[in-house]
Amino acid sequence: MEFANPLRRTLSMNIGIFSFQKRFLHTLRRPFVFPKPLKGPKIKDVVSEYEKRYQNNMDVDGKRFQMFHRSQKDRVRPGAVLLVESYSKYPIKESINRFAGYLLRVRHRGPKSSFLLRNNVMGVGVEVLFPVYSPQIKSITVLKENGIAKRPRRAYLSYLRQPRFRLAPVEPLVRKFMEGKKK
Repeated sequence: MEFANPLRRTLSMNIGIFSFQKRFLHTLRRPFVFPKPLKGPKIKDVVSEYEKRYQNNMDVDGKRFQMFHRSQKDRVRPGAVLLVESYSKYPIKESINRFAGYLLRVRHRGPKSSFLLRNNVMGVGVEVLFPVYSPQIKSITVLKENGIAKRPRRAYLSYLRQPRFRLAPVEPLVRKFMEGKKK
């Protein structure tokens, strides 16, 4: 039994490559015309520009920005009692849901900012996370600047979930606000 010579094998492969090149050489002689580069965006950071436009469209009067942004002196701080009115079926603006609770935290993420409210509903702790710039939110009202006895010195009041921190009920504040609104 004879073994194939590896040199012959490579030589025959090389001959095949040369014949391939000769056959298709005429197609390679044409100069390749590169397409003109597309015009890039005038703005360097497209994502941040899009986020600014979205935020401006959702908050035309700037109230939500003033209410939650860090740079504002009169911003709402954790521990405040808020009332949020939102549409239940958004494109159809017929029915309105109301949720009032203590502000546990504000998450600052530009147009994706959100805030977390907590309330006890029928003896069960309920927390709802609301996006600040959502078109589904009709209004955000501050019922009480500081619902806790002392001004909290934290940005996230997770300790309010513990049973030793019994918070005052929010319902009387909501009732008082709704009566004042009807007049």
